[in-house]
Amino acid sequence: MRRIMHALAVLGAAAAVVTAGGTVAAAVPGNTSTFRSAAAAANVVKNTDLVLDLTSPDRPAYTHGQDFLAMQYTGLGEITAAVTAVDITIPPTASPSSTSGCEAADFAGFPAGNIALIQRGTCTFRTKVVNAAAAGAAGVIIFNEGQAGRTEILNGTLGQPQITILAVGTTFAVGEQIATLLKTGPVTAHLAVATYTYTSWPSMQGV
Repeated sequence: MRRIMHALAVLGAAAAVVTAGGTVAAAVPGNTSTFRSAAAAANVVKNTDLVLDLTSPDRPAYTHGQDFLAMQYTGLGEITAAVTAVDITIPPTASPSSTSGCEAADFAGFPAGNIALIQRGTCTFRTKVVNAAAAGAAGVIIFNEGQAGRTEILNGTLGQPQITILAVGTTFAVGEQIATLLKTGPVTAHLAVATYTYTSWPSMQGV
């Protein structure tokens, strides 16, 4: 048990939980390699990876660490759902100004169970995700806004735990691609945040 607690500790500020049924779930804000090594030492098996993949229309999966990262304090699990854009502006304005997802009204008519495509802008990532969750979104993809200095991969935080839906941050290019596809028809995405299950508890020896 102590080794598994250490495995969770290496996540730092990332949210993590060991359930009564023996599942270790990690909301990893960045690279998961450290946790994978620690988890292996604690007899933990990875069930799902960090995934962002468009399944319809079918496109090559995006690369974790290059195209997207899990938001710190994201919810946990795995979903496949239609994507709905929320008040996005492409091409972006000359200076940061997007209010995508910043107000509950942005989600008027949002189909419950869908994944919200939201643009970085003038309010916190937490505000965007909380509003999305309140509208019934199953997950959120937040992409960088698109101005100079705001195109790279979005490595964001939701500020604190208690977020229950999946949330990832992406480059502007990823968001732009998804938004462009949405103009031509429905888009479905597969989104997953890593979960782990222990196979056995390590023995307790020493202090």
